[in-house]
Amino acid sequence: MIYHFLAAAFAAVFTISSAISATPEIQKPSDIPVEAFAALSTFNNAKLAPSGKTLAYVTSEDGRNMLMVHSLDGGPSYSIPPQERSEIKDFYWINEEIILLKLYMVRNRLEFNGAVSEIHLMAYNLKTHKVKWLGKPEKASLTRSTLAQRTPQVERIVDLLPNDPERVLLAFDFELDGKTEVYRTNVYNGRRRLDKTGNDGVQQWFSDHQGEVRLGVGFKIEGFGDAGKPFAMLKGANNIWRDLERADWYKTYNVRNFTADPNVIYVSGTNQFGTTGLYTLDLRTGEITGDVFVQKGANFDHLITEKKTKKVIGVAYTDTAEHVKYFDPFYAGLQDNLNKAFSGSSNRIVNKANAVERYVILSHNSQNPGTYYLYDKDKGQLSALSNVRDDMPTALMAPVSAVQIPVRDGSQIEGFLTKPANWADGNTLPFIIFPHGGPETHDNADWDWWVQFYASRGYGVLQPNFRGSTGYGKAFQEAGTLQWGGLMQDDVTDATNWLISEGLADAKRICIVGASYGGYAALMGAVKEPDLYQCAISVNGVSNLPSMKERDKRFIGGKNWITDMGLEGAPDKSVSPYHLAEKITIPILLIAAKDDARVAQDQSKDMHKRLKKLKKKSKFIGIKTGAHYLQTAPARLKVLKATEKFLAEHIGR
Repeated sequence: MIYHFLAAAFAAVFTISSAISATPEIQKPSDIPVEAFAALSTFNNAKLAPSGKTLAYVTSEDGRNMLMVHSLDGGPSYSIPPQERSEIKDFYWINEEIILLKLYMVRNRLEFNGAVSEIHLMAYNLKTHKVKWLGKPEKASLTRSTLAQRTPQVERIVDLLPNDPERVLLAFDFELDGKTEVYRTNVYNGRRRLDKTGNDGVQQWFSDHQGEVRLGVGFKIEGFGDAGKPFAMLKGANNIWRDLERADWYKTYNVRNFTADPNVIYVSGTNQFGTTGLYTLDLRTGEITGDVFVQKGANFDHLITEKKTKKVIGVAYTDTAEHVKYFDPFYAGLQDNLNKAFSGSSNRIVNKANAVERYVILSHNSQNPGTYYLYDKDKGQLSALSNVRDDMPTALMAPVSAVQIPVRDGSQIEGFLTKPANWADGNTLPFIIFPHGGPETHDNADWDWWVQFYASRGYGVLQPNFRGSTGYGKAFQEAGTLQWGGLMQDDVTDATNWLISEGLADAKRICIVGASYGGYAALMGAVKEPDLYQCAISVNGVSNLPSMKERDKRFIGGKNWITDMGLEGAPDKSVSPYHLAEKITIPILLIAAKDDARVAQDQSKDMHKRLKKLKKKSKFIGIKTGAHYLQTAPARLKVLKATEKFLAEHIGR
């Protein structure tokens, strides 16, 4: 781990370089061991304690995440080890003694007849080194026969209450019935006092600048067999709660945050350019009162707030990459200097101490996983903290570029093209088509361990942001609704054909690879385009659509969200790879984690059995742990090794 602090005078332009050089043992990308790509970050999610004297960050040990606490003023440093049967998802400084751990775990629960993913909140005392589970139920939850639909145990942070060093607002659903309550919880002893009673239909609560709970969202079930309609309720300045589904403005805009004025809120919605903008809205009139962020070709992502005061100081937005725009003059000036110093990178002020002017800064790009810096305003110093991955030679990473891809209806989609570092223009390459999961997400040009590994082995990689992806406006995203195996799949096919027509891909050496929904797209690519791809790989992917939808019905809101899954006007079996297995003629590799609570491992197991029964070329590899998102290094290593071997066999040189 790099613990040195390279002091430098703060000026208009920084001069620190963070590139990691190649070593004598590693002179070309293929020399980088697969273990380096599979490894978890060695320094990530760095956050300052309120005093600014201590820094905590996520690192890894034995392939799992753990927390390090490091004194910046010469004091002791120590670790918070991984908690039993869970992975650290995030953490928060409450005061100088208490860190709130947000833990992800997978549990087999009778209430759900199988594995579910849960979030638990633990208070870690840095003095006693003891852990207190803040969401521990006082009694056992109900049995599975009580309700047809339930929610997993997801403990949520409503408000960290920065002006109260001993308490936080947390939301718990102890009965697992989707009726979440808010408690003012003591982080030292776990004692809690009811702050907001539960309401039918509310699974998530949000508070305003004063720590008052004023917004609830979720799904409301009005009777047996009901799909669970989206539901939201808001408390106005007159302390009266109202159902937002009846407000005309709520049909157009989404609530994003509160302002200091209880009568004014931040909302987002489609702007005149077809992308997502941010506005202020007066609750008394239901009218928009101001444009906060409206920009052609850019989508508002989320608000940036000052931790101590909750004041909105900027926005994060996306065009071909992720950016930030600050309204606060000091932050805007600091951001401008960062962009000048680290041009070509995405630069963010990720954290600030409460008591002193110390800031944590992250700079990253497609070839650098990231470098963290500490800026001390009072001393006028910028110091390098550490690289996100201290064993990854950035000089050998493959370049990534945004490309515009024409599709069959005459429009265009964006994709991200990764070329191997030693690729000579004019040569065709074996290519991997890598559709993302979700599908309600999007790829960008950020460094990606999976993509960079394939590029290091000589493959080109294309990540198409097909219709249904986020980040391109409401209309683009909604175009993917009920287009599983339809328009979304056609966009992936068109992107593949574009690669060939551009003379980039060797038409006889293309494999489609994906995880989750991307795994579904890989299998459907094999079904619909048997002559376009030479192989397909699905990791934790959906193969049996009817079975997947039937499983999702168990969760509150599930009957609602599965209405977007499938192909409009067609039976689910007609776009389900399992039910179309006889059409597959290319080799298939199926990889799935046993502890995947989102897509059951049986989806891949059953697909493999059906393919083998039909005398198709299929291989199944099981992973014991790592869950849906491959959260451990051993899980990632197994995936990379297995897919490297499979790709070399079918599209390698």
